[in-house]
Amino acid sequence: MKKNLFFHSRFFPYAITFFLAIIARLLVFGYWQNSPFTEYHLINGLDMKTHIEFGQAFARGLIKFSLYRGIFGVLSALTGNEIPIYGIVLCQHLLGVGLSLAVVFISSRLTGSKISSTISGCLTALYGPLIMYESFTLVESLYTFTGAMAISAGLLLHKRLSKKIILFLSGFLLLLPATVRFSGILVSAFLSIWAVLYLFDFSQKSKNPNTALKKAFFFFLGTFAAALCVLAINFFRSGVINFFPGTPRVSYVLRAGSEMKINPAGDELDLFAPDSSVFVEYKADPFMKKTQVYVSKFFDMIKPYEIANNLNYYFIRNQIPFLKWLIGPMLLIPLGVSGFLVSIARFRDMKRFSIIFFYFASIALPMLVFLPLARYRIALLPFFAFFAGYYVKILISYLRKSQERPMPLLLCLLTYVIVLTWSAPSSLPLRSEDFLAYGEALEHKKGGENEILNAYVASLCLNPDSASATMHLSNFLMAKNNFSDARKVLDAYCQKHNDPKIKIMLASSMMGTGDPAGALEILRKLPLPQERKAQLNYFYQLGECMRLLDDADKALEYFSHADKLAETAAEKEAIAKARDKVYLRRASPATRKE
Repeated sequence: MKKNLFFHSRFFPYAITFFLAIIARLLVFGYWQNSPFTEYHLINGLDMKTHIEFGQAFARGLIKFSLYRGIFGVLSALTGNEIPIYGIVLCQHLLGVGLSLAVVFISSRLTGSKISSTISGCLTALYGPLIMYESFTLVESLYTFTGAMAISAGLLLHKRLSKKIILFLSGFLLLLPATVRFSGILVSAFLSIWAVLYLFDFSQKSKNPNTALKKAFFFFLGTFAAALCVLAINFFRSGVINFFPGTPRVSYVLRAGSEMKINPAGDELDLFAPDSSVFVEYKADPFMKKTQVYVSKFFDMIKPYEIANNLNYYFIRNQIPFLKWLIGPMLLIPLGVSGFLVSIARFRDMKRFSIIFFYFASIALPMLVFLPLARYRIALLPFFAFFAGYYVKILISYLRKSQERPMPLLLCLLTYVIVLTWSAPSSLPLRSEDFLAYGEALEHKKGGENEILNAYVASLCLNPDSASATMHLSNFLMAKNNFSDARKVLDAYCQKHNDPKIKIMLASSMMGTGDPAGALEILRKLPLPQERKAQLNYFYQLGECMRLLDDADKALEYFSHADKLAETAAEKEAIAKARDKVYLRRASPATRKE
């Protein structure tokens, strides 16, 4: 057999990874563009919409630069669309292909093994959660891509004859994570420290220390140039000299990181309000309590179950069938963690892989302070994929040598499997919010009524105490003139909760069932809402009650209050139509039909 066969060439890992990455994304994109997921950027409360609004604000020169906002602005200008959703998703898919190739490069440079680099690249190319995030307008896939490029930039320093332009560009790439989100500053900082340590070690071993100095100069010149570019963009577009893409609320992050807990039975996250006994225990031994919290968070980072936030992998893979056939965390993360443990036991490899450990620390630290949610953990994909390929390669090497037994490696994996089985959720972690967002997206997509209704019903069944699910289901039912069922849903909620917004909706449903007197009794017992929209709706519903009770003067008075609070054309139009009904009834009360 010829030695120059393609399968034995150093390009094979890149070729097979590229092919698989492209095919997987084409298939998922085909499902995505015909699904309600194309409308998720329109749903209030989801970060998909927030990122779009940030992109629009940057395009108008109102806020500072981030790499995501810059890409949004360029795509908007090129396509002529104010919200280029298809352009963003296609761009993120292409960056996902680039991420897969970057992981091949990282694995190849660190292990020198085609088997390891091929496995790592293919795992990344076919990783379902990654492709899921690429299909929405979140920054996670972009952040992961820039992280992998920053690792690759550091590895270019290994080349003995690096050209000046390559060193400059690699230094430029090193700063990319810091331009995506604030925590990316840690990635750039930690990898910069690694680069300095590597160049110092290189200088100590080299007969010509000036070579290390030249490398360092051109490498960090590229980093400095990247920072200048961001500063210049911010100055000319928004008139500020500032590098940071955004500054988090430190007090909120610290408080949420210590007090927030995952609530699988209800909403995504709840602030933990401890009772007195727990509080006393915490005061008695705060160090142990905090240690327990951080150990738990670290375990959440490396266990193969997703803690959903905004998007839920387990829900979306059921809606995009091809995702079921792709690689998930249950396969990738056990292999990756096992490889990580093996590398610690092999000190030579541990030293060689030091850049991966620096990257892991830079990503893990913010998650330990806050929460290891699935969307933040996706940035660890290069780490898991690299060590998964490394683990499989080491295992294959042991199996090929009959005199060596792979028991230590298999025991390492077995131990992890036992731990993950012990920590497994008792049921598929679907949430009320998953069905709620899906139902809203279906409404925007003009989906079928039964499908929308089923989504809202499922949302309320999963969390009967959800105000959002109650409101959306009731609004949908009333929009279809099904006031009696809406009244049942709202009444059931109001029997357990004292929520003025829901009670106003209950009054509306009662009017729809022909009970304006009962609705008026409920409304008059409520305090005046503080929010503008709630206050507008309150006066509007009072006006409707009086109209149905034939008190035209009072009805017009309440509609006048509502009109003063109206801001949009739709709000003013609805109030004007209600007033017209009052005038018509006053003009001909005997013949006016309701």
